[in-house]
Amino acid sequence: IGIAKWNGKDTPGKGSSNHAPCTSSSMVHTFIVGRCLLETLFLNLLNKETIKENLTGGWGKPIWEDTVGENVGESATNATTSYLGRLVPLSRAVHLDDDGSSIILANGLDYPVFPASRETTATIIKRKEGLGLLSASISRNVWRQLNAITVKRLAGAENGAGPLALTNLFEPREDITIWVGALIAAGNGKLVDVIESTYLIPAGMFNNQGRAAYERGVQCAEDADQILWKAVNAYAKSLKIDKPAYDKARQQFWTRVEQHLSNLFDLARNINLVADLPNCAWGKAVQAAATDAYEQSCPRQTPRQIEAYALGLRRFNFRPKVNQPTTKTAHE
Repeated sequence: IGIAKWNGKDTPGKGSSNHAPCTSSSMVHTFIVGRCLLETLFLNLLNKETIKENLTGGWGKPIWEDTVGENVGESATNATTSYLGRLVPLSRAVHLDDDGSSIILANGLDYPVFPASRETTATIIKRKEGLGLLSASISRNVWRQLNAITVKRLAGAENGAGPLALTNLFEPREDITIWVGALIAAGNGKLVDVIESTYLIPAGMFNNQGRAAYERGVQCAEDADQILWKAVNAYAKSLKIDKPAYDKARQQFWTRVEQHLSNLFDLARNINLVADLPNCAWGKAVQAAATDAYEQSCPRQTPRQIEAYALGLRRFNFRPKVNQPTTKTAHE
């Protein structure tokens, strides 16, 4: 990317492209979806009190009402740190030449990212090293992280929180539709992939008990994924296979499990199902998906293959740990 002169100053980056603010850490963005476009816009707007508590730049004003084109002082600060200023990012500077055949392309404004500045649609999670952004991954479907996204809370110094618009929901009694998406970028800012999904979230997901039940259901699937890996490994070792079919088996497993997400959401609607997780619809779907993926990935046509298949099959004699969700209610 080029280095241009903007109001007499070099554009930032020194020839390397900077992340646009919404792509940093491949952050996951979430929006509440209403019955129409107008309601969707309304549900995702934030009030001044919420902004004051969460954005260092405060409310601010739109970049078209400011002298941001001069790239100086307070106008640049407003555009990069305030709520209204960041709604229309100016992450690239483009000049169209008069001859109509060429352009100058350079970095635009330099946007601070979390923890210096919070993107209001992002989810903040707690890690060992402190708070960080929930990142999208090609190998991990977003539904496995909905328990983090649905935390309806303003993030504090030690707490994670979902997108700030969730605080508009107060105490939801009905299912809520959300859109979740992300731009997955490499370390050099290059776009690798784009993901998006729409989910109908049970009202129970917005309290501690429902989230705990949902999280336990996700953990059940992840436990089964590990057992599937061990089963394929045992099969491969018995036959001295150099490259076991791990990827094939796990892809089939997660693809099939995803077809039963309605059963997973039922755990948040009825937390009592977790008391007997292996025998509820979700637990049975997870176990069936794991054994089916193993069967499809490990042939058993010869006597040696049959013996190896039986050896790996023993790994499936498991029951997920049962953790009854707490009945204690915490303030959201």
